[in-house]
Amino acid sequence: MIAEKYEKLGMVFLWNILSEHFRGRKKILEIGTGSGRDASFLMKEGFEVTGIDGSIAMIREAERLHPELKGRIIHAVLPDGRPVFNEPFEAMYSIATLMHFSRDQLRLILRQCWKYLLPEAPIIISVSGRRNTGEKERDFLEMSAEEWKAIFLSTGYEVVSVLENPDLSGRNIPWYTFLLKRKPV
Repeated sequence: MIAEKYEKLGMVFLWNILSEHFRGRKKILEIGTGSGRDASFLMKEGFEVTGIDGSIAMIREAERLHPELKGRIIHAVLPDGRPVFNEPFEAMYSIATLMHFSRDQLRLILRQCWKYLLPEAPIIISVSGRRNTGEKERDFLEMSAEEWKAIFLSTGYEVVSVLENPDLSGRNIPWYTFLLKRKPV
């Protein structure tokens, strides 16, 4: 199953980035919770994570693998099925999710998320670059780091830095980890 595959990846590199950049924040939003691996890690580090995922089956699997996430993941198919939150979040992250949307959908999602966040909120987004692997199981938005940066800038985010990191499952795919912050109004 795909969730078990995700669980086996060595995420220390990204977990260190999440912990460091979210220090001093409490209420965190995750876009694309998947197996629950990253949300579970952050919960154990003392953060309050609320996740959004478009797959009911994946939410069930995440709650099975990580019971501490029960009731913390909202089923919503973005960009149209956006949830409503009563309070803004202090930070946000999305690991290997936003690359599965079209450019137009991505812009909508980023604008929606902007509204969910406090000004200057730190954001971490990790996406794959150009894949060239022939994978056809899922759609991938294949963009360069510069193309991703342009979309972030056009939707209300400041790019603090970009890290290029290798694929954790050994494929020859570049990954970009963007450290962003929400621009104030």
